[in-house]
Amino acid sequence: HREVKKMMGGSPSHRSFHDTVDALDQKTRCDMLDEISSEFAVMGTMLSVQQSMFEMSSSTLDTTLCYQTFIREVKACIQCQRVRLWLVDQENSQLWEWDPANPEQAMPNKRSFHSKEVETDSDVTARRTIINAGIAADVARTGVPINVPFPAVQSASFSIQRDRMRGENARTIICEPVRYRSKVVGVVQCYNKVSDDEEAPFSKVDEQLLRLLSDHAGILFARCAMLRAAAGLGQGTKDLMGLSGRYPFEQTDLFQIAHTGLQQAMELIEGTHCVLHIASTQDPNTLWTASPDGSGERITVPLHRGVAGWVASHRQPLILTAPDPRLHPLT
Repeated sequence: HREVKKMMGGSPSHRSFHDTVDALDQKTRCDMLDEISSEFAVMGTMLSVQQSMFEMSSSTLDTTLCYQTFIREVKACIQCQRVRLWLVDQENSQLWEWDPANPEQAMPNKRSFHSKEVETDSDVTARRTIINAGIAADVARTGVPINVPFPAVQSASFSIQRDRMRGENARTIICEPVRYRSKVVGVVQCYNKVSDDEEAPFSKVDEQLLRLLSDHAGILFARCAMLRAAAGLGQGTKDLMGLSGRYPFEQTDLFQIAHTGLQQAMELIEGTHCVLHIASTQDPNTLWTASPDGSGERITVPLHRGVAGWVASHRQPLILTAPDPRLHPLT
């Protein structure tokens, strides 16, 4: 059986596949064929899922469709009674459940999942408090998947408030993190394996399949999170424009506020530097920006110089890589 596994994985074997199978007893041979058929089923499912994910990632992303497709594929592949999807905000150590019945609801019922030190009288106690415990919260915090056999309610991670199902008993649960660049961006939680045996646990194949599904969904979930953050940033910009039209802000103050917003946009696209240039009201052929040393001094840039000047004069966005003639060492 190990020889077959080696050949299946592409490793060299000293025995032929035919000789290896002939040497197996009937029970081991049946077990091997079941395992191979399961692996082929996983491969076929993953090809289908990869195609769906590719089509969504290469087109205009609909976050609702993305989450609905993922839940549907997980439910069909894992063969479970129910799937819950949790979205994770690692920076603030929070997660919230995405509700298919109300997909447009923005981040409902956020709750913390981090360990918190309690400070009293300038002394930090040794005790740590887990906020709003639950299986999904444990997976979001540790990044480690959990497969809970029957009865699920006896698991140390199970929370009556967070993990029980409405109108149905939570018999078995499997929970997997969704990662993007080693960062947990979501958690998928599956309930009750569909089987003639109501106490049937989720198998190792289910674990492998759910892990593959989650790995492929990571980049889409990250893009969905980026869209949510971009929408919030855009709304903040609109609010700022409304305030600036009603109140007499100094131009320098507006620059600082706008620059802060663009810094958030820079972090959103994983950039390292961000410089804001403002069209001069005194000279239409120049731009200005604040000195990076924080002195408040203005630096003037002609429209014919550098990338910012090119974008301003042509009124077009620009994406480039060095070397490029439009790059200028002084700007």
